[in-house]
Amino acid sequence: MKKKKKRTLLNSYLNSKSVKTLFLFVILFGFVPSSHGIATNVELGLSGMFFTKDFGNQTKLWQRNYSFAVGYFLLSGSEIETHWSDILSRNTFLGSSESSYHDQISSLNWVQSLTGRNWTFQPFVKIGFGLVLRDVSGSIDGVVLPPARLSTHVALAGLGFRSYLSSVLALKVEAISYLVGGVLATWQNNLYFQAGLFLYL
Repeated sequence: MKKKKKRTLLNSYLNSKSVKTLFLFVILFGFVPSSHGIATNVELGLSGMFFTKDFGNQTKLWQRNYSFAVGYFLLSGSEIETHWSDILSRNTFLGSSESSYHDQISSLNWVQSLTGRNWTFQPFVKIGFGLVLRDVSGSIDGVVLPPARLSTHVALAGLGFRSYLSSVLALKVEAISYLVGGVLATWQNNLYFQAGLFLYL
């Protein structure tokens, strides 16, 4: 039952309008060699995503996240990145129980592009490690539970793409999983999608 619920959540992400729009963008503009070339070494930008899903029976999920990242290209396709995220998730179960998770995540990552920097469309993979600070609150049948704060170190794995709109501006889309204890089998537990605009200086 638990695995089925995780698959349902993942399918809800992939079937959402925002994710479908991003896929359409890739189809229309992806894999086109760039005529301007990218020679800058510093990347910075903001990204985020809003997601909501009604599972029926008064069971709902609401989530928003936003991030800020600064990266430096050590080689033509290799980047070291610092990444900060603020993620808020609210869950309602059968209309009687609620839970809220507020995560603040900082990480240091290695980002490896899979194409040259003269391509408009650049898929990449990402690995790293970070620190998660989580505030938890909720209620069961109207009884408010005491809030709690947790902190843990995590490994990070992700993939995505950047698509250049000009020589200094790109759309960047990625899926990131925070692996508690570095266990790859838990990748669906903390999986987030986000998109944003990045500058190259």
